[in-house]
Amino acid sequence: MNDRDSASTKSSDGPQPSISGQPSDEIRRAVLSEATRNIVRWLLGASVGLIVLALMGWWLYLKPYIMEDLGGVPRGAILAFDRADLTQDTCPQGWSPFKEGRGRSIVGVGDPSTAPGRFGLDEKGAPLANRSLRQHGGTESHLLSPNELPPHQHPVGGLEWGYDVKGNHHPARLLVEDGPPYHGKTGKLTAGPQKESQSQAAHNNMPPYIALYLCKKN
Repeated sequence: MNDRDSASTKSSDGPQPSISGQPSDEIRRAVLSEATRNIVRWLLGASVGLIVLALMGWWLYLKPYIMEDLGGVPRGAILAFDRADLTQDTCPQGWSPFKEGRGRSIVGVGDPSTAPGRFGLDEKGAPLANRSLRQHGGTESHLLSPNELPPHQHPVGGLEWGYDVKGNHHPARLLVEDGPPYHGKTGKLTAGPQKESQSQAAHNNMPPYIALYLCKKN
C-alpha cells in the first residue's frame, strides 16, 4: 500500500467534518444526546424538589391535625408539671412558662347557664358568672365591711339583778341561776348602749391548693 492509500485510510477513521465546515451528523447526534440527558436530569431534580416542597407544605398544614388525632398536644394547651428539674422560667422542650397563671387558679370561659344539670350553679344554687377569655380577678385575703356582715342580734334580756343583804360577798348579783327572791331589792336587767368591736384583720380567702409549674405548648 502506497502513501496515498495510507493517508486515505487514516482520514476515513472517526467522524470527519464536512467539506463545508459544518459538523457531521454523528457529532450533532452526540451533542443532542448529551443535551437530552442534561435536560432529563434537570427535570427529574426539579420534580423531586417540587415534590419534597409539596410534602413539607402538606406536613406543616396537617401536622396539628395529625398530632391531635394521634394523641399529641395541640398548640396553646396549658399543662401543669410536677417535676423538680423545672423552674419557674423553664419548661420541657416545645413548651414555654405560662406566666399569666402564676399564683392563680384556672376558670372555664363561657356562659355557665348553658352547662348541663346544676353545673351552672354554685353549691347554694346561685348562678355562676359568665367569664371571658383571659379575664382575671379575685383576692387572696378580704376584710369584711359592716355591709357584708349578715344581719344578727345580741339579745340581753331575761336577767334579774339583786342586792343580798346577808353579806355573802356578792352584793350585786346577776346570776340568774340563783333565782329570786333576793334578800333585797330586785328588778329587771335592761340592755344599755353596745360598743362595736372590730379587729380590722382580713381573713384568708384561699381554698386548699397545690402549686405546680404551668407551661404552654408552643
